[in-house]
Amino acid sequence: MAEVELVLTKLWACRDAKRSPMNQKFSGLGIVVANALCESFKYETAQDGWFWRQQFSRGIAESGIQKLEPTTEQWQQITFRPDPEFFGSRCLSVDFFLDWFSQQSIELGSTVVTLHHGEATLRLDTREAN
Repeated sequence: MAEVELVLTKLWACRDAKRSPMNQKFSGLGIVVANALCESFKYETAQDGWFWRQQFSRGIAESGIQKLEPTTEQWQQITFRPDPEFFGSRCLSVDFFLDWFSQQSIELGSTVVTLHHGEATLRLDTREAN
């Protein structure tokens, strides 16, 4: 799980992460830039029998990845809030976000992405229905 921070903060680090046990397929640019432009960005996952979490602010890890509690589930979740310093009080276009998100090279087997902006919350859930 140590490569999570590298993948979410360093441009082009994803090429090496594809060969890692984590086997993520991020584009290497979009997710890093999104992280850098957010006042808060949280990555959570349930894998390898544990629930894990890492939080970032403006692209900088607030701490290392935390191993929280055992679980039998398998999923990933990204929650983020755009930084008003970059975006001002303007609300982000949901259509623009959906278009941008669909162009990212992220493997979405069982992922939830939540975007908070102002009073609005957009949640994209790609987990398969049980």
